[in-house]
Amino acid sequence: MRFELAIEEEFICATAGITLEQYYASPDTMLDAQIKTRDMLQSVYDCGQFVQFYPMLSSYAEASVFGANVEFGQGDQIPWVSNAPVFRCIEEALEAPLCWGSPGDLVTRTLQFYCKMRKKAGAALPVCIEKCVSGPVTTAVLLLGHDFFADLLCEPERAAALLRKITDVELEIRARIQQATGAVMTSTWIFDDFAGMMNPDMFREFVLPCYERIYTAYGRFGRVLHSELLSREHLRLAKQILDISYFNPASAQNITIAEMRDVMGPYFDWQIKPADLSLPPVELRALMQTVCAQAPPLVSLYPYSNTPPENLALAIEFLRNDSGGAIRA
Repeated sequence: MRFELAIEEEFICATAGITLEQYYASPDTMLDAQIKTRDMLQSVYDCGQFVQFYPMLSSYAEASVFGANVEFGQGDQIPWVSNAPVFRCIEEALEAPLCWGSPGDLVTRTLQFYCKMRKKAGAALPVCIEKCVSGPVTTAVLLLGHDFFADLLCEPERAAALLRKITDVELEIRARIQQATGAVMTSTWIFDDFAGMMNPDMFREFVLPCYERIYTAYGRFGRVLHSELLSREHLRLAKQILDISYFNPASAQNITIAEMRDVMGPYFDWQIKPADLSLPPVELRALMQTVCAQAPPLVSLYPYSNTPPENLALAIEFLRNDSGGAIRA
């Protein structure tokens, strides 16, 4: 069974023996921690290849350009937006100036981290920028709270205008990534968990035009969509209208492996979540058997800081072992 590891900050910090506070404070520390995690995963699990080297300053970097105040706490506190919702009404959000170059602009800080990490790594490590953007609906919810969904019904023209404004910023972020890396972006991700909270008709009307602008500009050879709340109908529309090339459902709640296969063929994955990897070993093995019997094209293991090492070893060995009950895709 094909598999990968989704390696995030919390796991990296636990492996490297540092706090999130230390990790986010320094590009040198960030890169050193990622290297230590790669070396550990390689020596213990033969999985070092799944560690990527990139700057990551929370999933709120995009929202920070609109004025979201992202706090990096002490110790192992996870970053949070201290002024959410950022705006009191949609008109305020539409009129607000962007915060490029301000002390709170995490996009610019991420690009600065990238340049320092790439310089430190030299030619030995392929430092990239993997996550510096989010998605139009998810950012709109960060800016206005769940009132944004009421705005879609009560003020549809203004709601659409805000999604266009956010998309403008997402395009600008990608342009700045291109400038920093010196490489033309021909494949891109959209991370938009909250998009699935719209019904499919609204998803088609309000969301897909935003995605189309992004994919047309930066997704010539790869259109990847990450969204955890999509249904089969949402996914069908995204595939039919935009021809997305890969779907990453992560902790999907409203779609099954069979439904994804029906829409995407072999171009999707299925995640074993941190909570799953913390189950008692007997229950974890039973879950793995259930998932693998449905033959997803790729299984993504998502270890967290508190994932028992023996459970991660069990999951990896299960996926590598033909006798584990998996059906080959």
